[in-house]
Amino acid sequence: MIARRFSILTRSLARSCKSMTSISVTQVSQAVAGAARPSKALWGAYRKPLSESQQQVCPRSPFYCAQATLFSHFVSSSSRTNAEEVQNQGGFPTERDFHVVADETLDEVQASVDALEDVVEDYEANLSQGVLNIGMGPHGTWVLNKQTPNRQIWWSSPLSGPLRFEYDVATKMWVTTRDRRELFALLREEVKRVAGIDIRTRT
Repeated sequence: MIARRFSILTRSLARSCKSMTSISVTQVSQAVAGAARPSKALWGAYRKPLSESQQQVCPRSPFYCAQATLFSHFVSSSSRTNAEEVQNQGGFPTERDFHVVADETLDEVQASVDALEDVVEDYEANLSQGVLNIGMGPHGTWVLNKQTPNRQIWWSSPLSGPLRFEYDVATKMWVTTRDRRELFALLREEVKRVAGIDIRTRT
């Protein structure tokens, strides 16, 4: 896809430079911008001046200079676009990466609360198809489930209500989208309130 788009822009660029015998930095900017004009996503990067020395003459042919500049801008813009796409997917490059981390997290949550089995009346925890139900008898039911489209874990609690957790790549923790509370810290806090015991978690 990248190679095809670059090839299309290069052909357009060749037409822009066809009648030029020499080219300045300003003209390079204009030629590259003209070639990239059909692509709104990249247009903003190309239209910026390429140098403070606006009248500097490029030492090679007009097309060579403009093509090299186009390639540089194209790779840079594509890299930024890819990084933004990963960020918009909750820091997970692929759906499989999300499932691996989210499944491990739900397993850890279940293992942490299993200590309540001998303490809380009518305690029951069940994890199935990405949904973890934690029943604490008279205290209510906590539900954690994977939300694949937006790469989140959704939380429902009798104490804190509905919350959405997203993965923080830097800390490798799930934090709420609202106020950045960490999932396991909130779990410990609420279990302490209803059961009066401290459960062991990874954080």
